[in-house]
Amino acid sequence: MTQNLIPVYRPDTEEDLALAVGLPPGADATYIIGFRGASNVKSFRYNARSEKGIAIQTNPSRRTVTVKNQGANDVFIGGEDVTGEQGYLLSATDALTLELSGELWVVTVSTVEPLHIITEVDAGS
Repeated sequence: MTQNLIPVYRPDTEEDLALAVGLPPGADATYIIGFRGASNVKSFRYNARSEKGIAIQTNPSRRTVTVKNQGANDVFIGGEDVTGEQGYLLSATDALTLELSGELWVVTVSTVEPLHIITEVDAGS
């Protein structure tokens, strides 16, 4: 597995930072100085059905959710308004990662399809 390393640069001044990222001195910009990963991972399995349901409940401490359709048929994912005709089409064996702390609803057209779900959450969640 190849790892991508992100170089960390800690400039002495804001002007040094602007020059390091290719901006002219004095340019307005927002800088991300550091990153912090979630402290826990949780795993789920959900059987999507033709009657829509909530695969993942709201969790304000959740950072991301990854959903993989392990079934042989399509699944639609989205908000409470998802149907078998609208939403994000997650084809068989496809996966999607979202930055989501709210509910995730799913539905199929007519079959039962297994979804495998993994979430990143902060401690105590």
